[in-house]
Amino acid sequence: CNLAYFATLEFMAFLWALYARDILLNGSGQRGRDVIIPALPLFFCLIALFSSPWTHLIFYIDEQNRYVRGSGFLLHSAMTMWYVFGSAVRALWHCRKAETADRRLECRWLAYFAIFPVISGILQVCFYGVDLLLPFTAISILMVYINVQQRQVTRDSLTGLNNRRRLEQHMRELEARKCDGKPCYLIMMDVDLFKKINDTYGHVTGDEVLKLIAEQMKRIFGDSKSFLARYGGDEFVVIIRERSKLQVEEDIQTLKNAVAKMEWGPGKPWELSISVGWAGYSEICVHGMASLARRADERMYEEKRRNR
Repeated sequence: CNLAYFATLEFMAFLWALYARDILLNGSGQRGRDVIIPALPLFFCLIALFSSPWTHLIFYIDEQNRYVRGSGFLLHSAMTMWYVFGSAVRALWHCRKAETADRRLECRWLAYFAIFPVISGILQVCFYGVDLLLPFTAISILMVYINVQQRQVTRDSLTGLNNRRRLEQHMRELEARKCDGKPCYLIMMDVDLFKKINDTYGHVTGDEVLKLIAEQMKRIFGDSKSFLARYGGDEFVVIIRERSKLQVEEDIQTLKNAVAKMEWGPGKPWELSISVGWAGYSEICVHGMASLARRADERMYEEKRRNR
């Protein structure tokens, strides 16, 4: 029972760190080497834990059949707490960089989660026999649940990107600040021959294509300076801040190449492609975010006609 208890605490703390990282990186925080490295402490803690019946590192049962903390108990507890506390520090750091009130609130909620588990964990370590960690963590989970429910209002249920309502709110916020005088680009894109995909292979396959494209968008544009949204149907929008025109062009080409390589449908019937149009806020002919979106939309349809 003790082995299962400690292992579950470690694993759940690691899962929380992954969840928080994914939210802070706009859905791109649960892939690649950046996940493997944070998992190493968990791996070594689990080895130390499951070897405890022989090494007595974390805990052991003495000759009187009593539970006794081992020499590595404090280090094990600190490592478990670090996953939670470290996520809170990261959330506060992102909160400082966040450019919208909505994003800052989201980061603060992630940071608040750590308050109850860390305090109760310290008390439980200092005062032997006091059981506070699980009920206090339940309070934090309730806080997260409420926050998740609030976020559903502004999330597209299929792709996990921001929905059109949140996009329009974000555009109003940027226009009120005139993008803080920094480079700002709006990219509009849609899937070529998407109606043919739905008509030939069904809407389930069409939904899968949209989710696959959203995943590629998260991978390429998923950082704190980008805003990703599903505009409607098979159309997507990306708003990029503080990047050069050359970097934007490179990112768009990277996305096009990634979409072309995607495996979809039965035997990948044909190579997928997207039509993309984009415009910069600093362009002379652009006056406000609505004008920026219209210019990007016009260029997207120009490219779509060329692709046809």
